Amino acid sequence: MSSEPDRSLPFQLRLATRTRLNHPRRNVMHTDYQTTTIDPEITPYGKIFGVVKYRYQLKMLCESLAAIDVREVEILDGRPGLQQLQAWQENFSHYFLGQREADLLSHYLDAVRNDFIVFTAVVQSGAENSAAELAKSRGATRLSHFGDFVVTSY
Repeated sequence: MSSEPDRSLPFQLRLATRTRLNHPRRNVMHTDYQTTTIDPEITPYGKIFGVVKYRYQLKMLCESLAAIDVREVEILDGRPGLQQLQAWQENFSHYFLGQREADLLSHYLDAVRNDFIVFTAVVQSGAENSAAELAKSRGATRLSHFGDFVVTSY
């Protein structure tokens, strides 16, 4: 399987479980459960977080977000998703002002442990409210935006 991004999609997916929305031979999502590396330099700041139950919701969600110029969506599920969320939570636990973020991440960790799918979407400053409303309209729940100085729950 190629690690090249799917250029046919109007957005870039960073997927902890290497899920691709359009499999080259079938019109279904495909997941490669190989071990991935967790990059501690990737931060949750500047991202909308949310939870969906089913994978089919992700394609609709990504297409809607692409309409408002959101081009990067990360899907956190399974063991790699847990590892990434735990790494972020660990980083926040070392900071006095990071307790709110660490608490929110624990909710997302619980969601992944309960077989829900957590997604993050990189949003431009000022577009977080419209991105959250779009995600909500596509069935996403537990939405939060990790801003540079403010964490907002929707």
